[in-house]
Amino acid sequence: PIHKLLLIGASEEIKQLLGYCTNLRLPNSSFYLSKDNYLEITHRDVSKDKALIELSKYYDVPLENTMAIGDNFNDIPMLSLAGLGVVMDNAPEEVKKSTNLKTTDNNHNGVSKAIRKFILDT
Repeated sequence: PIHKLLLIGASEEIKQLLGYCTNLRLPNSSFYLSKDNYLEITHRDVSKDKALIELSKYYDVPLENTMAIGDNFNDIPMLSLAGLGVVMDNAPEEVKKSTNLKTTDNNHNGVSKAIRKFILDT
């Protein structure tokens, strides 16, 4: 089966396509931007925040005791759901506004710095 479609194009074209697809109201599909010019199409039950919920249940860890690190639009729901939502410095401004916890970008060890700062050194 097809798990995901990724459409890449000019940012404005992709945003128009997102609006069009969303208005189709397809009951089994989700549409979201993972970058300004990336439109991802998945099954409605597939998302990073839903994966975080499943992992939390599986490992019996309350969501307030989880940390998520993200750098793009499709990370916003996951960042909002986690007990600690940490955004990478290379994220678009809209994503940076979704949480008040920040780390350096992916080229400067942002993930390891976030783990050290928010988990190991506390």
